[in-house]
Amino acid sequence: MKLRYVAVNLTQRVRIAMMSVFFVLGTGGAVYCQDAGGDGASVPYAYVIWGKYVEGDACAFEETPPAWVLEAYKTGAGEWATNPPSWRVEAMATAPASLNLDLDRNLLRADGVRYWIHYFDVPNGSLYLDLLNSNGVAIASATNLFGNLQQGSNLEAVVCLDIPLPLEAAVIQLRRGSGETRVYESLLYVDESGADLQGQAKAAYYYAPTGSGDAKDGQAQALAALAAKAKNASAGSQAGSSTGRRSLAGAKKDTGGTVNLKIFTHLE
Repeated sequence: MKLRYVAVNLTQRVRIAMMSVFFVLGTGGAVYCQDAGGDGASVPYAYVIWGKYVEGDACAFEETPPAWVLEAYKTGAGEWATNPPSWRVEAMATAPASLNLDLDRNLLRADGVRYWIHYFDVPNGSLYLDLLNSNGVAIASATNLFGNLQQGSNLEAVVCLDIPLPLEAAVIQLRRGSGETRVYESLLYVDESGADLQGQAKAAYYYAPTGSGDAKDGQAQALAALAAKAKNASAGSQAGSSTGRRSLAGAKKDTGGTVNLKIFTHLE
């Protein structure tokens, strides 16, 4: 049986300093999904630290996710790591490998979701995002939606993906193609800011500072983000284009070594 979630007392969690780059979530707009039969304890997002709470191939969510998110798990090659918690695939591994989130499309009526991934951006590697149907078969029009997520910076990175969801999409698959792969965290939710994806797949990348121009770019981005936050900017306006690089300048890690995506995305 795959794990669904592990209850976590957030008041006892080691808090991380707020990053210098903010991402503001929308809070208004139309209802895009329904959460049936809940006890009121669930949160409107699915947050998983890969490798932290595991049983076999399954990895539990940090909190009770929406009912439309069923489970999180790995398949194929790759092992759970603990220092820091993560999913890691050796560079020489030849077997297929992926991280997966299963969706209940009877409950999730949205035409798109927003998916954040924190990973190490290795050179000479490849990592792709696919959508699968309920039989685990790749949807032809939704394979390799964003190209190679490994941009080769050799830095920690966070990518924000706006994912259009065809009606038959039931699994979000993060698929390792080649090279070493390490993924730390994932955060999935429906953007209820009212922004329409219009069927477009979009990606925005954030990188750890290098101590040169990237850090300055990060400081400028932080100021712009804070100004946008003050004006209640929508999440869509912060995401930007698929080519722009943003810095994680000033980012700090907890004792486990991971960036907390909930803080990065301003959920905490």
